Amino acid sequence: MASKGAVHALTIQLAGEFGKDNIRVNTIAPGTIVPQCMAIMPIKPQGLHLLNRVGEVGDIAQMAFLLPKSSFITGAIINVDGGTACRPQPLIEMKTLLLIAFMLLHFAGHKSTKH
Repeated sequence: MASKGAVHALTIQLAGEFGKDNIRVNTIAPGTIVPQCMAIMPIKPQGLHLLNRVGEVGDIAQMAFLLPKSSFITGAIINVDGGTACRPQPLIEMKTLLLIAFMLLHFAGHKSTKH
């Protein structure tokens, strides 16, 4: 995830730097994409993407083809992920919350003793 954030930050920085020279910088951020060699395998997309299908190489290619045609887009991170970026995230499980609470109480009860 850190490298993804770095690419996004670099996109915005470079777009700001080179925009005055009419050089556009954008990033296409793909989601889960099935390579063509794996397309023959059955994949159950339920819950994977909001669009209820798995992304294909052609979906990324369409965006890569469209982007140069628009001369007014720069500094954009374009998610081609079937809606994954806007899908609600699952809540933390109760047992995880109980473990965190236990650890906080346990460490809060310890007093630092110096000899």
